[in-house]
Amino acid sequence: MKRKLFRLLQYFSCLFPMKVRIAFYKLFGMKIGKETLILPKCYFETPWLIEIGENSFINQHTKFYNGSHTLISIGNHVQVAYDVKFLGTTHEIGTEQQRAGEILYKSIRVEDGCWIGTNVSILPGVTIGKGCVIGAGAVVTKNCEPNTVYVGVPARPIRKL
Repeated sequence: MKRKLFRLLQYFSCLFPMKVRIAFYKLFGMKIGKETLILPKCYFETPWLIEIGENSFINQHTKFYNGSHTLISIGNHVQVAYDVKFLGTTHEIGTEQQRAGEILYKSIRVEDGCWIGTNVSILPGVTIGKGCVIGAGAVVTKNCEPNTVYVGVPARPIRKL
């Protein structure tokens, strides 16, 4: 029942002012720091397993897919652009009869000061180091070193900052 109510209210999030939206997310267990902004039309699969630090920004259509076992943690002063996907679950490779085997849950962490560009996909088990920039359209499959720019599919480092 709680999940269904959250889905319904989340669907209509664009009707609520920012402060009401943030209070609503906190009511359902999200940990959200001071001065953080979350624009409407974001999707949170399990809000009680999401932490967003202070002075961060989450743009519209960002999606947090984390199953019921996976923490997604966003640090302080992080900017997340439009249509970013945090994907905290995957599958083991299965048998010939069914290649998508057992479900695996792996946490995602974005450290302080990062900038995640539009349409980025962040895959399970990834840590994005402090101060990273992830270029638009990148697919982050591995951990990212701090203060580095990553671009491409799969994301690769192109410059130290």
